[in-house]
Parts: sequence; structure tokens; C-alpha cells
Amino acid sequence: MSGVMFKQLSIVVSFSLLCSLCVALTLVPMLSARLLRARPPDINSRKTLSQRAFRITGGLFERLEVGYKHLLHFALNHRALVVICAIILLGGSLTLIPLVGVELMPSTDEGEVRVSAEMAVGTRVEVVDEKLLDMEKIVRGSAPEIDRMVTSAGSSHWRGGGGHTGRMRISLKPQAQRSRSSEQIASDLRLRLRDIPGVVVRTRAGQGMFLLRMGTSDTEKIQVEIRGHDLDVADALAERVKKVVTNVEGITDAQISRETGSPEELVIIDRQKAADMKLSVSDIANALQTILSGTLAGNYKEGGDEYAIRVQVKDAEKMDLREVLDMTLANADGQPVVLRNVVAVRPRSGPMRVERKDQQRLVTVSANITGRDMSSVLSDIRKGLGSVPVPQGFGIVFGGDYEEQQKSFRELLLSCALALVLVYMVMACQYESLRDPFVVMFSVPFAVIGVVLMLFLTKTTFNVQSFIGCIMLCGIVVNNAILLVDTVNLLRRQGGMPLREAVEEAGRRRLRPILMTALTTSLALVPLALGLGEGGEAQAPMARAVVGGLLSATLITLVFVPVMYSIFERRLTSNGVRAEGTLIRFAEQTGKTTDV
Repeated sequence: MSGVMFKQLSIVVSFSLLCSLCVALTLVPMLSARLLRARPPDINSRKTLSQRAFRITGGLFERLEVGYKHLLHFALNHRALVVICAIILLGGSLTLIPLVGVELMPSTDEGEVRVSAEMAVGTRVEVVDEKLLDMEKIVRGSAPEIDRMVTSAGSSHWRGGGGHTGRMRISLKPQAQRSRSSEQIASDLRLRLRDIPGVVVRTRAGQGMFLLRMGTSDTEKIQVEIRGHDLDVADALAERVKKVVTNVEGITDAQISRETGSPEELVIIDRQKAADMKLSVSDIANALQTILSGTLAGNYKEGGDEYAIRVQVKDAEKMDLREVLDMTLANADGQPVVLRNVVAVRPRSGPMRVERKDQQRLVTVSANITGRDMSSVLSDIRKGLGSVPVPQGFGIVFGGDYEEQQKSFRELLLSCALALVLVYMVMACQYESLRDPFVVMFSVPFAVIGVVLMLFLTKTTFNVQSFIGCIMLCGIVVNNAILLVDTVNLLRRQGGMPLREAVEEAGRRRLRPILMTALTTSLALVPLALGLGEGGEAQAPMARAVVGGLLSATLITLVFVPVMYSIFERRLTSNGVRAEGTLIRFAEQTGKTTDV
């Protein structure tokens, strides 16, 4: 599902980056050569406001570069302290993870509220319709934000159910024209509609991921599945699970999917009497099938067409059961035997429908959530279910959004690992080294600090959208470290600088482009991170994760990556593996021109 949702996003981002790369390598250098001109300063001319602004900004950056160089000098003198502080920051951010909620998709204001009504099994549709009319009056009087409303009584044509149920689908005005969210309106209607006699009313705001729930009777976020064959045991276990779920904070409208109370007549064949009257069980069963639903007697062919011949008692669906049992069938001797003499009838009530999943009978306890995230609610439910004994042959598992979330997170975790491998492979090819890309990759874990802190401060849950933002960070946060490490290598290779001087000078030179790229990317994502407009909450977690991770990784990369680079290079230099600066200086002293 995550691949279906974000395939277009990945294609658009990848193609736009390729196009921008082509423009950066061709059009931008050409325009720079033709449009940029060196202008000598005119001390007699009066500077414009823009020139003053640029001068102030340039001076600010120069002071910032000098200050950063001093900071880097201090960090290189205290490398162990820098590494320990970075690890402490990373560990501290990890402790905040339990405080950040987890769910499948972010809650959004879709401008819709749904109300379901349920009466006793067997209630006529006309009675349900009258109750729905009363509910409509209450809804219209208490929710002026309503734009349109559709009400239906009876069973749904594709979700099943019975004639004792009804539904209301309320469309709200645009978000800018109302002061309450759809969740607030749903909570208010829940309080106003709960006291209608004889009706169990459930309300909820419109939820995303509608395609995931299409074809099922459950539209709630929390779904606890009880799997087992025995219907009576499953119903008793479902009642205990429902009691546990109802007592959890944040749970509303808990219900059991299997509805009982449908009147049935159980026809039981008396095998001893049937044997005495020379009838087999199959004879009696076939006779009842022929009477009630008909049996195939053959085929009729006419003009190349073939028609099935079905034998059935006329108007059997309108007959009373007593009339059916008064009918006769022939035994082995050809003598007529009345059905009533060989069967017994027991009235009972049964389920409206029996659901199955993975070839197992299933009953679901479902509920809505308000004011809490899915992970914390499921944690409380899991603790409560620890006191519920589970009979042999039965199992209690979480389904619905939790099941889909686990599946999506596993797929996205694999995608994240693959993204890191691909980024490392690309850098290894460009650097022609396995060590330098490894140093650059140290910037990736510290993006976690900003991601967790941003989600915690903005009270945003970690969901599929946030996960996609983390995958994007795998390719974004390494850019700054690439600039830094590449400049250090260039200064050491061409300028012959010692390791310490090269690291400090590279940091000073690359501070401005690093800050510019990080700030421009973050500022471009601010409108998306604010979640403005209709449905803006759906994409906000992704932007917030990217902004937080990019800012933290940039600030820590400016200090931590140079320190790690110096540690690795100093160790290799001391072992005699790599000492370009020494070799270059030796070549200069001897006066040789041989490249080394």
C-alpha cells in the first residue's frame, strides 16, 4: 500500500532532480559566464539599500565563518568530548521515541462526519426510518456547519448488515467557513444522540485510507480479531474483549461485528425413526432442499440453447414451516411418509453473518479513537487482554490499521536500508574510496535527533508519511557532509595542506553553501509542514520530519563529521597508509617534478 501511495512522489522527485542536475551542469555555467561581471567598487557613488543589505549580510557571514572556524578548532582539540556529546544527544532523543505516538496515517479533517444507528435485530425498516428522522432533526439543530446530508435505512448493498441498521453521511462546509473540526463536531453529536431510546448510535469523523477498508464492515481504527470455530465461545470471548477495550481511555463506540438474534428454525432428523420408516438422512435432506430451494433435474435444449430444469414447490418461500413438514416423500418401498414424523424442529437465534479470515471464523471488536494515538491505545488494550483467558483453539490478534501499519513499516524499513546502501555505493564510486563515504554516513544517524524532537514538539505522530520523510533524509543529509569532505580532500591533494589546517579551512569555505542549502530546503518545506489548507494535515508529517532531521543533521555535521574525518585520517596517517601532505612537501624540498 505504501508503494502504491508514494510511487508518484518518488518518480516526480527523481525526475526533477535529474533535470536540475542537467541545468546545473549546462545552463547555469553558461549564464554565469555571460551575466556575471566583476564590478569595481565606486566609493563616490551612494550605495543603494540593496547594496547595503548585501554588505551587512556578507559581513555577518564573514563573522560567522570566523566564529565557526574557532569552534572547529576547539572541537578538533577536544575530539573525545565532541564524540561523547554527540552520542549523548542521540541517546537523549531516542528516549523521547515512546512519547511520540505511532499510527498508520495522520488524522485529517476531511470535512465529513458519519453516524450509524443500530436497533434490535428484526426491527422493521419503517421503525428505523422514523428514528433516523428524529436524529436528522437533532443533527441539523446542533451542527450549523452541515453542507449536505445523506441518510439511508436498512442493509447496505455492499457492506451487508440487516434491516435494523441505518447510516447518515454528513458533508461539512469548507474548513475556512467553520470554527470546529470534523472531530469536534463528531464528539458533540455523539453526546447529543446517545440518549435516543432503543437506538445505539455511533459517530466518527471521516477517516483516510478508505480503500483499505472497502469491502469490510469495519471502518474503525481499532480492531481486535477473535479467531476460532465455536460460535458460542467466540461470542462470549468477544464480550470480554469488548469490556477491556471500552475501559481504555480514548476509546469510543466499541462494538462487536457479529450480530446475533436472527430467528432460525433448526430441523433435526431423527435417525432412528427414519431408519424404521426405511428413509435415509440424504433422502430427507434432498426432499427439504427440493421443497425450499429446488434441485436440478436436467437440461432442456432448444435451437442450440440449453436451459437448466429446476424442480421446486411453487411459492415455497411464502409457505409456513408447518405446511412444509406436512408434505410427504416416498420411502424405499414407495410408501408416502410425512416429514413431520421423522424430523424435529427447534427454534433458535443465530448470527446475522459469519465472517472468515485466513480460513478461520472471525469476530471483530472494533472501536474509534479520540484524543490519543493508536500505539498508546493498543498498548493499554494489550495490557488489559493479559487478564483474559483464551480457550484452546482460539486466538486474539490486532487487525485493521495496526496490521496494515506493521506491514507498511516493514516495507518502508527495507526501502530505507536499500536507500542507505545505494547512497553509499554512489559516494564510493565518486570518491573512489570506501573510507570517505563511511565518514560521510555518520551524518545520517544524527538526523534522528531532529526528527524525534520535531515530531515531539509539534505533537505529530510517527506514521507512513513521517517514514517517507526519513527515507528522503537518507539522500538529503549527506549532501552537506559530501561538500565538507570533498573540500578537505581537495585542499590536501592540491594545496598540500596538513590535515588539521585543511579541515579547518574547508569548514570555513563550505559553511556558507552548507547553510544556504539547508535553509533553502527547510524554508521551502515550511508551508507544507504547517499543514495549511484542506487536507494539509496529511502531508505535514513528512515535511516536519524532513525539516527537523535536516536542521539537526546540518548543525551536528558541521562539527561531528570534521572530527570523525580527522580521527580516521590521523589513524591512517600514523600507520603510514596515507600521508599525501608529507609526500608533497618532500617533493617540493627535493625539487623533483614527479607526481606523487
